[in-house]
Amino acid sequence: MDITNFSYQLPDKRQLFQDLSISFVPGQINILLGVNGVGKSTLLDFIAGVSPNKQAAAFHDFPPMQQVAYQMQGVPFTGATTVLQTLQMMLELDDPSLSVTAADLPATLQPIAHTKFRHLSGGQRRLVILEAV
Repeated sequence: MDITNFSYQLPDKRQLFQDLSISFVPGQINILLGVNGVGKSTLLDFIAGVSPNKQAAAFHDFPPMQQVAYQMQGVPFTGATTVLQTLQMMLELDDPSLSVTAADLPATLQPIAHTKFRHLSGGQRRLVILEAV
């Protein structure tokens, strides 16, 4: 699975990728690392077929989209609820008699338990969603 000479400019004209070439090893865990805003999620959007790709020829030997599982950074939760309220809501969908406290949360979520969902980073949002599932 390879990407060769892929370039992408954001709508605000900021160049996100310029002739990006990268190889992924099939059957292995491949990790994208980088600081916020460098395009990790955007690149995954292209790989997963979530974003229209006018340069599809730059992507080689990726599995068909029907075989790709991908959790988007944007999630359909209201930004007004806290992490704890969001998890409580998800828990109640399974069993209305259940409840959760900040102390019940995994250590990674406890510091952000009372943070409104709209104030979380993309990675934190994903952690909350994974916990909710």
